[in-house]
Amino acid sequence: MKTKFTFLLAAGLFFAVASQAQYHDSYAGQRDIRHDKREIYQDRQDLKRNYNYGYSGSFHQDRRDLIRDRRDLYFDRHDRRFNHRWEIMRHRKFYY
Repeated sequence: MKTKFTFLLAAGLFFAVASQAQYHDSYAGQRDIRHDKREIYQDRQDLKRNYNYGYSGSFHQDRRDLIRDRRDLYFDRHDRRFNHRWEIMRHRKFYY
C-alpha cells in the first residue's frame, strides 16, 4: 500500500512538472523587445546627461551599455522572426 501510494505520488509529480515544462509563452519575445527598447531609451537619456555635465567616465560606460542593448534588441528581433517561421514550418503551412 505504501509503495503504491509513493509510486502514484511520484507519477503525479512527474506529469505535473512535465506539463509545466511544455508551457510556451507566446509573448515572451515581444516582452524582450519592449524591455530592450526601454533600456535603449534610458541609456540615451543617461548619455545626453553625462555629455552635458561633462562626466566622461560615465559617458563611455553608458555608450557601451547603449551598444550592448542595441545588439540585444537586434538579436531578439531576429530570434522572434526565426521562431515565427519555425512555427509555420512545423505545422507544414508554408505561407512564404
